[in-house]
Amino acid sequence: MNTWVRGRLGQLAAALGSGGPAVRAELLAGQLSLVMEGTRASAQALTAEGPARQARAVAGSLLGVT
Repeated sequence: MNTWVRGRLGQLAAALGSGGPAVRAELLAGQLSLVMEGTRASAQALTAEGPARQARAVAGSLLGVT
């Protein structure tokens, strides 16, 4: 994943105030990056109708918006 995208996710997570310190924002950025990469790989291997369909729900769960 592009380091710029991960950095931007970290900035957005910090702006959300998700759990306090920058460490939490970095953790969330890493988790969201993993979801993005996994979604991309899953869609390529199994089409968008495969497990990639769950990406939104997974991201929402990480953000506490289920």
